[in-house]
Amino acid sequence: MAEIKTLERPPLSAWQVESLRMTVFPSPAAQIEAEPHWWTSLVGGPSETQVTQRKQGIRREEGSFANGRLFLAIQPSRVDWLYRAADDAESDRVGPVMIGSLPESLNTFSQLMTRWLESGECPVTHRLAFGAMLWQPVDDEKTGYRQLAAYLPGLQLSLEGATDFLYRINRARNSRSEIAGLKINRLSKWSVSAWTIAELPLVPETRLRVRQKGTGCQLELDINTHPDFSGDLPQDQLGQIFRELVTLGQEIAKEGDIP
Repeated sequence: MAEIKTLERPPLSAWQVESLRMTVFPSPAAQIEAEPHWWTSLVGGPSETQVTQRKQGIRREEGSFANGRLFLAIQPSRVDWLYRAADDAESDRVGPVMIGSLPESLNTFSQLMTRWLESGECPVTHRLAFGAMLWQPVDDEKTGYRQLAAYLPGLQLSLEGATDFLYRINRARNSRSEIAGLKINRLSKWSVSAWTIAELPLVPETRLRVRQKGTGCQLELDINTHPDFSGDLPQDQLGQIFRELVTLGQEIAKEGDIP
């Protein structure tokens, strides 16, 4: 079987962002207020919605931010900041809704998160993670697999005519920081997916009418500090650690699956 011909990897800006995430896993000894003022302190004003479940130690906040929506979810075992596209029911746009290109969106989000990590309000942290859901439009499924192959140089696969291909891998590295024993997991998940917008027929005998369809390469990233790290992460280095996680995520999106 002939091997699929790969394409060149495009610039980092070819990746569009569906969502970006930072997760803090607090130390078991960390104390979190029932209604912390993190949102107001960081964004500069109150969130649009707040939901608190005191008995469960759960709080959720949401509001507009930059080109999308910002979410804060607090649980006893984790704190998540999520930046994703806003769903606009009145918009004529179809297909996946994106915040914008990866370099621009990531710069906006990482600056915000770094400011919070370095503000002194972040609880004592045992683990830190950066996540992203990315989309790169292509002409069709065949082109998508050719493009995906460019990001997976170490795989000797024939993807000609393939469907439902999913590649997931973790390539851990030692942190470049001076924190002894800190390893970083680099999880990436690669796939090609298609979407279709169709009109339902008024009568059962009529076929579906396809209005629009599209295809894209998908990349899901989860870059996180290893759970076996002993002790808590140095509070004064949380911003530096997060920037390293973001840099490693950018490297994967640009260079593909590399050791």
